[in-house]
Amino acid sequence: MNLLLAKIRGEESTNQLRKKGLVVGKNFRRGRNVVIDSAHCWLIHIGDNVTLEDGAHILSHDATPQKQFGYTKLALVEIGDGVTVGARALIMPGVKIGSGASIQPGSVVARDVPDNTIVAGNPARKIGERSSLKQQYEAEIANGIVRSTSSLKTLAEKETFAKTLLAEHAIGFIGEHHGKF
Repeated sequence: MNLLLAKIRGEESTNQLRKKGLVVGKNFRRGRNVVIDSAHCWLIHIGDNVTLEDGAHILSHDATPQKQFGYTKLALVEIGDGVTVGARALIMPGVKIGSGASIQPGSVVARDVPDNTIVAGNPARKIGERSSLKQQYEAEIANGIVRSTSSLKTLAEKETFAKTLLAEHAIGFIGEHHGKF
């Protein structure tokens, strides 16, 4: 069903974009409605273990100057290894995102992002480093706000479970983990 909808919308698959020159590393995850500049995808290089969440956009061209100057700007976009690009984030032409960086949802990235940096906003600005986020999550996990959903079978059960968790703690982590919680 998703492939049919993508076809109807005119979206190209990652494999189709690769054939047009897109460079993508191993373990690439592309969410729904992700736009990768298909006309100039040969200017986009994506590393290993990269995730593009739903609705993210990567542009390697900017047609804004076309009307006034008669030209379209083209620029290479490089995304390093282990990068996560949040839902509805926009990566502009000419941007280099360093390995391990995290682009928060809705961000507009018009400048380079160093390795292991977390950016958010419009325009995107540094809000932290990946190591500090890891420490924050580890502290929250240690405080017991992580729960396993492996025993839950239906979406309704998982939803009720998550609502209860959030009512108790305001924030929580859930997953299909089989370890100790």
